[in-house]
Amino acid sequence: MAITLYNQYLSRTSSNFDSQEHFYADIQTTTVNLGGTVLAIQRAGSMVAMPNPLPTGVTAYIPTMVTGVSSLTTLTFLVGKLINLGSIDISGASGTFTAGNAMPTKTELGVSRQVWSPLIIEVTTGLNATPGTLTVTYKDQDGNAAEAASAVSLGASAPVFSSGIVPLNTGDIGVTQITNATRGAGTTPTGVVQFWGMSDPIALFPANPALNGPAVANLMTSAFHPVRLGAGDQIGVFIIGSNATKSTFGFISFVGE
Repeated sequence: MAITLYNQYLSRTSSNFDSQEHFYADIQTTTVNLGGTVLAIQRAGSMVAMPNPLPTGVTAYIPTMVTGVSSLTTLTFLVGKLINLGSIDISGASGTFTAGNAMPTKTELGVSRQVWSPLIIEVTTGLNATPGTLTVTYKDQDGNAAEAASAVSLGASAPVFSSGIVPLNTGDIGVTQITNATRGAGTTPTGVVQFWGMSDPIALFPANPALNGPAVANLMTSAFHPVRLGAGDQIGVFIIGSNATKSTFGFISFVGE
């Protein structure tokens, strides 16, 4: 059933084709901006992937509301569908890169094209005190032949949840694929860095209008945004504007199309 009307959302929800998934993080160590990012960014918790296969009678999940709360104010939640672009274990001579997926092709404004994304990096295994630098080779927003970005610093002793956005070469605004990544310098470097693309932004909203009060992004009425998520799709939740220790908690509501 392709949902195009509000009444269809109500019908599917009343027929129990709805669900909620939670995210949570207890960030006990101040995180580090990776890649020289000026804008602070950190992972705000993990969510399970969409079911694979999808339940009987469901062809996609559509997020209808995001609710989040944080122990700190003056920060922002960023929520979107993530694409695994690869990862690097920084140990060894130059690290070991594991390739991921390319950014997907979508139809936007009637045109089918490969979408691009800022390059988000996240520490999934904590880095040591002198991890060295990171050089990423990528295809840009136009799909041009892979080019190497300038080496960026990996954060000293960066704990899990540390994230950043890698600066790209002049004229580039996004990546479509990561073809290689290497680590340089460092002293006995250890740790793992994950590369993410965000193919479908879902919500960007401030946390805690009042301390300990939940913030809500209503995707049905205030910003109708029918992102469709398929089997196994992964949602990421990030905090923008803070590296401080904190707890975050929230949930996303879905209706099954």
